Amino acid sequence: MKLFQMDVIWNGKQFSKQLKQKRLIDDDIDMRTLADRIDVSAATISRCENGEMPDLKSYAKLCHYIEKPLDMFVKVK
Repeated sequence: MKLFQMDVIWNGKQFSKQLKQKRLIDDDIDMRTLADRIDVSAATISRCENGEMPDLKSYAKLCHYIEKPLDMFVKVK
């Protein structure tokens, strides 16, 4: 019997869309340039743009970059 159980719901599709739009349309920069600006690896940015969930520190930096709150793409039930 589990005493505490929770589910984490990741909206990677929406996060990916927001990140790509900000990077490509608003700022017109490549992944490496963004990586250097916010101190997140280009590989992490690529994975995020493909819908994968980043580590918490990278997620916080990327949310700050796209100007969205941390709880916009992750829900805990």
